[in-house]
Amino acid sequence: MHIRGPYDIINLALIFGLSEEQSKGAILSRCKALLIRAEGRRYGKAVITVSERGALDEKSEDETEDMEVDDVEPAQKRLRQTNE
Repeated sequence: MHIRGPYDIINLALIFGLSEEQSKGAILSRCKALLIRAEGRRYGKAVITVSERGALDEKSEDETEDMEVDDVEPAQKRLRQTNE
């Protein structure tokens, strides 16, 4: 199997009738946009990428233990009123 370089593909797109700007965009930026869109469809409207940052230092662990969390209930939804 032979793999072609991106500039060979850009030249091939020129043969098929795309402009130079369109062919460069198809290879350089559209691929990334396609992958991001596919990821969005797979995981929903909001995509969050989580990566490991390493071990936390002792100071930040102590700060998280001292934090207080208020038990606040979420706001209730308003009911729609229909005009009947």
